[in-house]
Amino acid sequence: MQKEILGQEKTTFKESMDRVVAGLLMQAVAPPVRGGHLEEEISTLRQVLTAKEKHHAELKQKLGVNPLSEFRQNFNKSWHEMQTSTAYKKTQETFSTAGQKASAAFSNVGTAIGRKFGDMRNSSSFKSFEEKVESTVSTLKSKVGVPSNSGGSFEEVLSSAAHASAQDTPAAATRLTESSEQQC
Repeated sequence: MQKEILGQEKTTFKESMDRVVAGLLMQAVAPPVRGGHLEEEISTLRQVLTAKEKHHAELKQKLGVNPLSEFRQNFNKSWHEMQTSTAYKKTQETFSTAGQKASAAFSNVGTAIGRKFGDMRNSSSFKSFEEKVESTVSTLKSKVGVPSNSGGSFEEVLSSAAHASAQDTPAAATRLTESSEQQC
């Protein structure tokens, strides 16, 4: 895209800079020139370099390239290069394998815990505990007045007991008030 905007010039800024640097190197190797010719050449090269830098800045402005977009572009390029690197791929594979193994381990632990709970539920001590709870629920149902074959849950029995207790409380309070009035 840069070459399209450059129009007649077919070289990029980098290529121009490479030529300038190559020219400077050639002059450094070449035999010294007498007189002010060397200073003239250095001055000319500085002017060319300054012009090229201005041209480069203008092209960047025309392309809409600013420091943030350059940073973003460089970051994206580096990120892509890192993701395609061998080290990144090996690390990704290692983490993937570790994740699969951890998932399998957690699954095995869950299965083992489930099996243990099943074994515990079938144990004689748990059966005894379960029978005691059922007996207590039946006793509560009978005290509250719920038929034992109603199949109400433990929560329903407790709720019913609390409701019955709340209804008994106003009557007890009335009796207490009446007895205190008689004493006065």
